[in-house]
Amino acid sequence: MSKNNHPGDNLSRRSIILNVSPSCFVACVGCYNNFADSWRDKSTVKVEEILSFVQNAKHRGHTKITLGGGDPLSRPDIIELLGGIRNLGLKVHLDTVGTAFLADANTIFHGKGVVRQVDPASLSGLVDLIGIPLDGANQETASLFRRGRPDLFAEQVRIIRLLTSAGHQVCVNTVVSQYNVDRLVPLFECISALPIKEWQLFQFMPIGPLGTRNQEKLWISEPEFQAAVQEIQLLNQERGSQILVKPKSINDRAGRYLIVDDSGMAWSPTGLDNNVVRFGSIREHRGLDVLDLVEYLDRAATQIDCNRTLRLDAGRRNAPLRDQRPGPTP
Repeated sequence: MSKNNHPGDNLSRRSIILNVSPSCFVACVGCYNNFADSWRDKSTVKVEEILSFVQNAKHRGHTKITLGGGDPLSRPDIIELLGGIRNLGLKVHLDTVGTAFLADANTIFHGKGVVRQVDPASLSGLVDLIGIPLDGANQETASLFRRGRPDLFAEQVRIIRLLTSAGHQVCVNTVVSQYNVDRLVPLFECISALPIKEWQLFQFMPIGPLGTRNQEKLWISEPEFQAAVQEIQLLNQERGSQILVKPKSINDRAGRYLIVDDSGMAWSPTGLDNNVVRFGSIREHRGLDVLDLVEYLDRAATQIDCNRTLRLDAGRRNAPLRDQRPGPTP
């Protein structure tokens, strides 16, 4: 196949996020993830299944994989998984609350258990960037969105310093919602004192069962988000800060992700009200059917309409998506 017809030309516009862990150290009121509850029946997708999918994604032009939540550190085989992705030659970003970097830690959301401490040195050479969440400049604000840890703010600051001292590149991830949209300047002051290079600001997106349920108390409009971001960017410029501020609005992200859950189901959010497109399981045919369908939709340059997408809910998790393919483009 010629370079000009590489199937990854369209697929690679999406960020692949492997949310392949069934549990988390915090309970986010606006959690975007559609968990599969694989912790109940021990059906969490296996390392070899994930790596087969990743290898096929690489063959289609993808160069980076992000591991997200449920928290990836809650997988006992996380080092094996990271090493396997790295051996395939892809860049690896790890998004984690990071609690297990400090000590043995309890998971409290979608499966309770104890995760053994993970030595940051064990990730050396396996990850390019580690994303750590921080949503406020104090415990009160930081714990409004991410709940369940009474010392969350202090822990997150310790984790960031621990990781950077171990030589890792760290990015702070902040969900901007009604809880903190007017408190970002104090958070900027806090982050400016930390040894990080990048700060990502995500406009709250009402997807996932919890994000949808709690959207009225979390939702902010695009103008509100952009105004808050502009204030931070101007302050960042005035201070001569070296931190790269990266705003990510709903419009920037809708239809731009390919997410794999803990059971291996691949899906993509369309932006609002937990409307998603579900592409099938990566466990079937090494994920080739998933990649074929994603490529089909993207090559057709289809703008996914919320009225034509499949709403993901517990009662229809196994419903086929073949009938969701659009007709030929006129």
